[in-house]
Amino acid sequence: MSIRDGETMKKIILLLFVLLSFALVSCDEVFKPLDKIHKYTITVDPNDDGTLDMVYYLKWEVLQEGDGGVDFITVGVANRFVEDIVGLTNNIDKIKYSSEDGATIRIDFKRTYHKGDIFEVKFSFRQERIFSINNDRVEYSFNPGWFDEIQVDKLVVIWKDTKALNTNADEIAYNHYKWEATLDYGETIDVNLVYDKSRFPNLNPKEDY
Repeated sequence: MSIRDGETMKKIILLLFVLLSFALVSCDEVFKPLDKIHKYTITVDPNDDGTLDMVYYLKWEVLQEGDGGVDFITVGVANRFVEDIVGLTNNIDKIKYSSEDGATIRIDFKRTYHKGDIFEVKFSFRQERIFSINNDRVEYSFNPGWFDEIQVDKLVVIWKDTKALNTNADEIAYNHYKWEATLDYGETIDVNLVYDKSRFPNLNPKEDY
């Protein structure tokens, strides 16, 4: 290789390095998050028929303006069998089940939230057909999370019952099981419990998932 060839190779390497640097900066700008969830709490109260009374709470911050601000959000639920959806904060205009992006609850707000705004939203519903039956065991499994473009500083799941035969809960208190995690983009956690069938005397086996 001549000296001239060596100089040419150095220029090519330098050019590739510069192009790669621009690409990394561009990617960072493209994936800059619009929102952040500071706290995401799910409280679960199991009923004698195997259904779950669930309360969701989120503390949400708008980081970037995006396309005109935030006037609605969608929050994933275990499946489409949800009933008695009720908004519990006065900033909610409309709330309903939506299947546009999987099984979700869609919340429309009374106002639009803009960059720098932090708001809280809370709602409840009854989750049906979420258990499965394995011989004389009733098993629950669902995966809260699924915010593909939003990080969650703190997710907490509180299950208000301690009669399970087995669970993967992080903590067992005197009256509840607890899971706690920080979620990166698209992450979820596994919530798993196994009960003896006798725990649910009014359970209808035909209502399994």
